[in-house]
Amino acid sequence: AVGYLITNRFWQLAKHNLGLTCALGGTGMCIASDVLKKFGWGMTSLTEDLEFQTKALLCGLRVTWAHDAVVYDEKPLTLKQSWRQRQRWMQGHCNVAGRYFFKLLWSGITTLDFRKIDGAIYLLQPYFTMLTGAALVYSIINWQQVNWWWFLAGFVFQYFYLALALFLERAHPRTYIWLLYYPLFTLTWIPISFLGFIHRHNKVWDHTQHVRNISYEQLRSQIQ
Repeated sequence: AVGYLITNRFWQLAKHNLGLTCALGGTGMCIASDVLKKFGWGMTSLTEDLEFQTKALLCGLRVTWAHDAVVYDEKPLTLKQSWRQRQRWMQGHCNVAGRYFFKLLWSGITTLDFRKIDGAIYLLQPYFTMLTGAALVYSIINWQQVNWWWFLAGFVFQYFYLALALFLERAHPRTYIWLLYYPLFTLTWIPISFLGFIHRHNKVWDHTQHVRNISYEQLRSQIQ
């Protein structure tokens, strides 16, 4: 939940305000019927939302962002479930990147459309994460050469940055407690991205179980 609050404010809303295309997220998305009638569906990857977003961008369609919309979605309850779900996301992401990155980048360059160039850069996200992981391992091995003061300053600033997003989103005070765990959760994306790249051609759907029995009235009472 903390991750979504942060990305919604500092990434999705920011891209929308800049006129760029946002990420079409399966967690909560709305597609006009006339768009589906014109382009169909026909997605074949494990991340059909990202694939449709990329195909739409190639056709000049921009994904917008409804910041005031409220979406209720059950997330995995254990790290194991979360790991499997996010690995599936990375498998699909790497698959879509391999199929569309150069096509989208070239289209953006030849048409001088920065939205497409930005969309192509987003497709490289798992690779940036893997490079970050490699740099982290290198820093640990060569710890004597690392300026740890800069590392510590960046680590502290990260908490300020994350807390600012929660503040702007008027998050409940107890939400800030989870910031203590967020950097550790973020680190798990590194091995997940490597596994997603290795298994990028595997299109077997790994279903995420939803087992909680929560009513709409319970959700409303927690929000209020």
